Amino acid sequence: MTFIKYIYYYENVFIIKLIERQISNKMREKQDYTLPKKGPTMKDVAKKAGVSLSTVSRSINSPHELKQETLMVVRKAMKELNFSANEIARSLKNRKSQTIGIIIPNILNPFFARIVRSAEHYLFENKYTPIIYDSEEDAVKEEKYLQSLLERRVDGVLFVPSKENKRIPEFIKQKSIPTVFIDRYFSKDFDFVKGNNYSGIALIISFLVSRGYEKIGMIAGSQETVSGKERYLAFLKAITMHNLKVEKKYVKFGSYSIESGYFRMNELLNTGEYPEVIISANNFIGIGAFQAIKERGYKIPDDIGIVIYDEVYLADFVDPPLTVVVQPAEELGRSAAELLLERIDSQGILPPRELVIEPKLIVRNSTK
Repeated sequence: MTFIKYIYYYENVFIIKLIERQISNKMREKQDYTLPKKGPTMKDVAKKAGVSLSTVSRSINSPHELKQETLMVVRKAMKELNFSANEIARSLKNRKSQTIGIIIPNILNPFFARIVRSAEHYLFENKYTPIIYDSEEDAVKEEKYLQSLLERRVDGVLFVPSKENKRIPEFIKQKSIPTVFIDRYFSKDFDFVKGNNYSGIALIISFLVSRGYEKIGMIAGSQETVSGKERYLAFLKAITMHNLKVEKKYVKFGSYSIESGYFRMNELLNTGEYPEVIISANNFIGIGAFQAIKERGYKIPDDIGIVIYDEVYLADFVDPPLTVVVQPAEELGRSAAELLLERIDSQGILPPRELVIEPKLIVRNSTK
């Protein structure tokens, strides 16, 4: 069985378990929450704040429609009356659905699957059920899935976008959907959690230079994604900082897929003048590149070394074991879920937040 077949086998087993867990969670009997018989009402809040009942309702449902001064007055009245976020939701006849939408670009990618699993664990701990969509790197699907999630009245969305699509942030703003972006993001107007692409690439280049490599190439990811752009720009910056020359002939651009990595690596090898070591922009590109090198009969790392951005399943068990930069997918998923629930409970008051998590380099035998 080839390395790629191993990867697909273990991914499919993982995905089946993920789906089974999601179904099991949905089948669990939901805890029955009962309202206290006495407590502050929306009318009490309106009276104390000196505003209309509809203004209080808008402060809960559509806070973006109110002036900041009015919103703060209403929030102050709620706090003084001990009218909590849960009571707000209940006073609206339990309009919370206790569901969270999750949109990712490729469920087959173990990196995204681990993000989903970690987020799902945290959401389950907090009595939320995820609805998971795989956009397959398709911006049109993402728009449809967002609309579907809105119709399902989800309380918020965890979103790994495929490409830069200006319609999506405008849609989210217009509909006031609490959203946290993961790994890739559109602007700093939203909460987002990501790995530090610049320090990750810098780790790789510094390590390779310390091992005596000078001719360093890269198979970069899609430049329509923030992560793709950042990793390529980080590559250029790090190469220059180490007083090395950026050789365009050693750089190829592709999509985040095994097939792309395989074909782009073959293109480099076909020139007859390939780099001493190649950096792949993500795990799938790296798997394809690794397979191409092996099929062509080149020895790793004697003929050409390889470093992969993102961990690869079975990286310790292939020949040779793979040097990788690991993004903490589990931390990304849990942190994003935490930010989202905080965003939901804040009723829109919190400013946009960003969390950048540092990756780490794991050195194995695919480099000298």
